[in-house]
Amino acid sequence: MKKIDRFKSDCVFNKKNMTQNQPYSLSFLTNKMLGLDSAAIVRAKLLELPIDDLCRQIEHDNKRLDDLRKSLNQILNSTAQLDYVRTLPHTYNLLASSLDFIQAYKSSILKYASVFTTELRLIKNTYCDSVRGKISVSTLEKVKQTNPGDEFLFSDSVANSAFAVATLNDLGLRITSIYSKMNKEYAITVETVSKSILDFNKYLKERFVKPEEQKKKKEAIMGLFMREELPSITEYVKIKLVKDSPVLTDVLLEMIDELPILKEREVKKGRKKIRVKEVSKYDMELAADKLIAISNPTLMNYYENPQTFFADIGCILKETNYYLSQLTDCVQKLLEVPNNNTILNLSEIDEILNLSEQNNQSLVRNTKKIANADIESIVQDEDELLPENRKETDYFKLREKLLDLLYTSMKQLSRNHLRTRKDEEIASKTIAKAVELKSEMEELIKPANARKLRKDKQTDNEFYVGKQGDIGSFFFERAPTPNVKMDDVKGKSFSDVKQHLNEIIETASFPHIMRLSAPGGKVRSNILMIGPYGCGKTEIARAVCGDKRVIGATVSVAGTLTAYMHESVNNVKRIYDQAKQLFTEGRELKPVVLTLDEFDGWFAKSDYGHSGKDMEQIENILLEVLDGMGDYNGIITVGMTNKPWKIPHGILRRFRYVDIVGQLNQEESADLLKMFLEKSFPVSSEITLEQYLDWAETLKDAPGDVIRKVVDELHFKFLPDYLKSNPKEAQAIQKNLQKREQKKGTNDDEDIAFLKEKLSKHITIMPEHVTNAIKKLLIKPSIRMQINDAKTLYEKTGELLSRLEKGDSGLMGMKSRDTVFEMDESDY
Repeated sequence: MKKIDRFKSDCVFNKKNMTQNQPYSLSFLTNKMLGLDSAAIVRAKLLELPIDDLCRQIEHDNKRLDDLRKSLNQILNSTAQLDYVRTLPHTYNLLASSLDFIQAYKSSILKYASVFTTELRLIKNTYCDSVRGKISVSTLEKVKQTNPGDEFLFSDSVANSAFAVATLNDLGLRITSIYSKMNKEYAITVETVSKSILDFNKYLKERFVKPEEQKKKKEAIMGLFMREELPSITEYVKIKLVKDSPVLTDVLLEMIDELPILKEREVKKGRKKIRVKEVSKYDMELAADKLIAISNPTLMNYYENPQTFFADIGCILKETNYYLSQLTDCVQKLLEVPNNNTILNLSEIDEILNLSEQNNQSLVRNTKKIANADIESIVQDEDELLPENRKETDYFKLREKLLDLLYTSMKQLSRNHLRTRKDEEIASKTIAKAVELKSEMEELIKPANARKLRKDKQTDNEFYVGKQGDIGSFFFERAPTPNVKMDDVKGKSFSDVKQHLNEIIETASFPHIMRLSAPGGKVRSNILMIGPYGCGKTEIARAVCGDKRVIGATVSVAGTLTAYMHESVNNVKRIYDQAKQLFTEGRELKPVVLTLDEFDGWFAKSDYGHSGKDMEQIENILLEVLDGMGDYNGIITVGMTNKPWKIPHGILRRFRYVDIVGQLNQEESADLLKMFLEKSFPVSSEITLEQYLDWAETLKDAPGDVIRKVVDELHFKFLPDYLKSNPKEAQAIQKNLQKREQKKGTNDDEDIAFLKEKLSKHITIMPEHVTNAIKKLLIKPSIRMQINDAKTLYEKTGELLSRLEKGDSGLMGMKSRDTVFEMDESDY
């Protein structure tokens, strides 16, 4: 039922009550039933004038107001898709900061403007339908002369006039209420958003312009001085702006961050199990939904031309401000009506009117700031965007390809205002390609060690590297298992240590049997390898750490030594405690092989600042550990040294095996040289075994490292020329090997054979090449010194072991170590 009809019904009800009871005075009827006394009519006519002026202005500007409402609805409806994006589950409820900024506009000033223009239209329609021309003075005069029960009092003309007066009162209340809200909330919101533009521009500059290091340091120093916490700085992204638009670039980067990630899993294919990369179909659909949602025409205009977009917003706000000023004139005239008791909070409205001029100035100023928002003023230094290395170059190319893919797809999707099946197909195909490109990017920046480590975690291999943290801490960090096999280490001198290591590993796999059957329940499973630098002892240690039967752990003793008082002593205990933890976390199913490089470093007198007392304590701890005392079962100590004279005799005797390694005879040197050559290069069939033996004789007493350097000489002689002469072929081979490494986690013997086959078309090692490489190597003083040091060490170490076997009393402390090894005091 319409309001006017309800009003008439109420009048009929009042008439029945009046005829059944005592008569009422004319004053009661006009005031209580109809509200049509003289004062009401006069006040109504005065209220009607400013409201009529406002509505006539709205009618005059009807097209202007319609255009404003259409602009507002277009922006609000198109950006409504951002609300939909927020409802998407998982990680896709996040928005780029550039999209969040649009949300702020939508939920604040645009929303206020839309409600305001809608209210103006309703006020105009209500006035025209129910008030204009309905208030009649002649009707009032006739009512005064009519008896209380006369039918005329309940006629349509009287009801219409009464309803018009009541409606005017309602319109006055609505106008002043809207005016109050707009002046309070709308003006403040526009000012807040205006200020937020500065923050938004700062965010974009921090994201895409490399910060000045000097300025950052100065700010950090000031923050410390003032003891205030500095605001978080946006992470800088080294990237050339897409289409010179920071907003578009920000949105595209956010889309890349939220793309689904390819995950590996093992599937059965026939009788074999293979690892495949795949992504959840559900996640793919969510990503496609978001791509469609953020690709509507209005948002694309914002991404590509943010300055134009803000200028359009500014025009909308200027129009809104214009109608707000019209409303201000109306309210001022309403307040001038005498005895106006229809408007609530008169004092509040009066206060707002007093501040209206200041508010109008603020609105004009802030609207201008929004309209002139210079988001495109970000200037990048092209030199700062250049890649630092080849990895960055390749990464930037892949990222540029991915950005172009997403942008092209968004342009296609933005052509349609309504979502279609074709849009879904475009988005799905784009996301599928984008996921593959993102996976390539992640693999590219992932360190080779990380890829190898991932492969280890898929198998039963465990290898750890010991690291010293802050003072008082030591820990083992997981690392890729060494890709070395014991068979790769050549030489008869390694036979004993290989046999001993295998024996200890095999028996250590049965810790309970070994411990319970051992005398006193103590199992000593320790090996000391003695050999010169480059002889291969480290390779043996790496090979045993890579054995699947053990948990490998390596520590460089030099890295545990410190000048802090007694910390070197404490680190020895921490190393074994952490090794024990590895054994426990492995459920005590596999022993921990703890390799200690530069083992003699713990007994240096003052190289690292620790005292003689520290040396004694280190020795005592090692005596307990190596003797099987304490709860360190399951830990196999493998020490390595090229200075055995620094190790106390008591420690030497605690090793189950002391092996001299790396000493090569002529045949072993020949075999090692042949292995290095044939593994890396195509070798001419003209090279005979006799020639290998001759070269080995020339390299007599040389450790394996020197023999390897012969092949290094050949490597640096031929490879640079090949790469320079065949750049395209080399690039293709490089890409092939890189893909193989990414797929398998590492390059293996199969890849080496592939490379060797490719090189055979251009390189063949001839006998004279090897001869010249050896001559060139042996004239170097450092190489001659390395060979002489190795020879001297083997001679002196042989004497040491001989005396140990004979139980020479000189090794029991009766004779100083410098005499046994004929070393000077400086060797300590």
